[in-house]
Amino acid sequence: MRPSTTLLGLVTLCAAVLFGCNKSGPGPPTAPYAVKSENENVLNLFIWADDIAPDALTSFERQTGIKVHVSYFDSPETLESRMLMGGSGFDVVVPTAAFVQRQIRSGAYLTLDKARLPNLINLDPALMSRVALNDPGNAHGIVYTWGTFGIGSTEVWYRRQCQISPSAAGG
Repeated sequence: MRPSTTLLGLVTLCAAVLFGCNKSGPGPPTAPYAVKSENENVLNLFIWADDIAPDALTSFERQTGIKVHVSYFDSPETLESRMLMGGSGFDVVVPTAAFVQRQIRSGAYLTLDKARLPNLINLDPALMSRVALNDPGNAHGIVYTWGTFGIGSTEVWYRRQCQISPSAAGG
């Protein structure tokens, strides 16, 4: 698949994932586009800072004619506080798995209309089953990114940092 097609599919899928945030009403806006736009050609996105390529939004807007207003968050707690207050005005948000279950229980997200998402069949079933642990039946969200963090070091660096003598470390 061409990168622009992949990007378009990814952003479109994200837009369809959380077609809207369920609660209505004017929550206290702390981001420039927190109030829901009545314009159907505007998508309000709340995403991790640095979690989307710089040209992705421009490309999406050019290909779809939909203007994207982006607000960024820097921690899962920031996103959660906005979503649990209600009236966020966001159409699409990118929560972390550890927080999404509580947000779903609060009614912050709409249920997906999977009939309108034909590309769901292309998602990895093993990964989606892991996501279903926090979102039973994958009813409210779709994987945007998935990652694992690891830390590696050399034995010499570790011993020096931990101030372990070779004899104490069994060496």
